[in-house]
Amino acid sequence: MSRGLLISVSGIDSSGKSTQLSRLLEAAQARGERPVRLWSRPGYTPTLEAAKASLKRFRSSGAAATNTEGAKPRTYPRRAASFRSGLRKRAWLSLALLDLIWWYGVRLRAWRAAGRTVICDRYLPDCWVDFRVNFPDDDVESWLLARALAAVAPRPDAAFLLHIPVEESLQRSLGRDRRFRESAAVLGRRLAVYEALAGESGVAPLDGRRPAEALAREIDARVDAVRRSAKSSA
Repeated sequence: MSRGLLISVSGIDSSGKSTQLSRLLEAAQARGERPVRLWSRPGYTPTLEAAKASLKRFRSSGAAATNTEGAKPRTYPRRAASFRSGLRKRAWLSLALLDLIWWYGVRLRAWRAAGRTVICDRYLPDCWVDFRVNFPDDDVESWLLARALAAVAPRPDAAFLLHIPVEESLQRSLGRDRRFRESAAVLGRRLAVYEALAGESGVAPLDGRRPAEALAREIDARVDAVRRSAKSSA
């Protein structure tokens, strides 16, 4: 059995990731594959979200109902300023890194070993963006756990960065039921880090303002080339 492909799609909010990810999944299914779509964010993987939901249910099971009128909306993603102590912040970051090591180093590798194509909605570069933007003074990438994460996370067979200006991101997000919206300043910082990481990794950004069909054709062509190369070397 040949190893499954790993494809990642990155970019700031409303850059068109969901559209292209859906097309990649449909194309893989049309070839008779059983692709896996993996969404991940430091501290917000399926495992941690399920654990948080269970803990919330446990806490509320014996508690009386409380009035939530005027309660602040949930902050997402977590930022350094949201922690009341440095110890809690470090514990949260360590847990987030350990969880990503499990997902990227174990689960993802197991899927690929089973011959399944894994399509990542956000991947390792997006994690570094989160850390650099949300925890700028902590130099998370230098931590031992972060270096371990970088070591165990497989290199994508095809990686795509959808690039759009901040103004375009804000315009596209209008009228959408989004869980969280970031300010233009934060989006600008994210975009700058994405551009820096693209330069470091050699991943050429794709213009996310192009028509979705044109983008899909370019992405499909690159994935098909990777697939043919993998078959010929098998």
